[in-house]
Amino acid sequence: MKKVIVLILLAGCWAGRMYAQSPWLSDTRLSSLSLEWDKPLFDNRYVDRGDIKGATSALFLTGRIRATDNLRIVAELPVSYFGYKRNNPFGNEDNSTVIGNIYLGGIWDLNLNNPDNRAFIEGGVRIPTTPSQSDKRFGANTGMTSEASDRFEAFMWDTWAIPVIGNYVIKIDGPFAVKARLGTIYDLFVGDFKDEDNSMWMLYGVTALYRETSVEAQLGFSGRNQYVGNFSGVNFWDSGFTQLRGGVAIPFRNVVPGIYVRKPLGDNYNSLMDFAYGFSLEFRR
Repeated sequence: MKKVIVLILLAGCWAGRMYAQSPWLSDTRLSSLSLEWDKPLFDNRYVDRGDIKGATSALFLTGRIRATDNLRIVAELPVSYFGYKRNNPFGNEDNSTVIGNIYLGGIWDLNLNNPDNRAFIEGGVRIPTTPSQSDKRFGANTGMTSEASDRFEAFMWDTWAIPVIGNYVIKIDGPFAVKARLGTIYDLFVGDFKDEDNSMWMLYGVTALYRETSVEAQLGFSGRNQYVGNFSGVNFWDSGFTQLRGGVAIPFRNVVPGIYVRKPLGDNYNSLMDFAYGFSLEFRR
C-alpha cells in the first residue's frame, strides 16, 4: 500500500494538468489532478473494527483535462486496501490491495444567461477492471462500503456502470453558493452477475458552498436510491444510501489541500459504517 501511495503522489507532481471527478471538490473549468484518501470507521455489525489495520482505506486518483471551453475529459483510478491486524478470520491472506473500476468520461458546461450561475452535465462509463472477490482479493470491500453513496460502482466487480448527472450552481451572495445535483446511473452486470437484473439508481445531492481565494468550504448531503432492479423502490432512509458531508480546503496557488468528515444517514448505511474522514489534494492549472 505504501508503494501505491508513493506512485500516486509522484504522478500528481508530474501531471499537473488534470482534475477531479468527485462531486465534493472544486468544479471550476480548470485542468488539474487530485488525490483523495478516504478512511472509513466500520460499524461493528459489519466487521469488528478492532481487527482491522489502521491503513485500511480507499484512494482515488482523478484527472480532468480541459479539451475545449465547454468540454473536459475525465479519468479516475480507484484503489482500495483492506488489512487484518492479526490472522484473517476467514483464512488465507491478511492483506489485500485492489485496483477498482477505471472511469472515463466527460463534463459538458452549459452556457447560461446569468454568468454568476453554472450548469454542467457529467457522463461516462466505469470499466469493470476490479478483480472478482476471493480469499486473496477482498480489498475492494473498503471502497465499496465506504463509498456506497457516491462511488459504489468504483469497486463492484463484473459491473459496467454508465452515469449521467446534471449539476446546477446558484450564486447566493458574495462567496456563498448552492449546488444541486441530480442524475442516474445504469449498472450492467456481467461475469459472476450475468444472471442478475441490471439496475438503475437515482443520484441526488444539495451542497452549500463558500468560495474565497484563501479558503473553500462545503456542507451538504448526497445519496442514491435504486429504482430499477432486484431491490427497486425509492426510500431515502431505509433502502438508499445517504450521507452528510462537510469539508474545508486552503488554496496555495495551484495546490489545494483539504480535509473532510462524513456521516452516514439511515439504517442501510449506518449498519455498514459509523463515520468516515479523509483528505484531498488538488493540483490545478
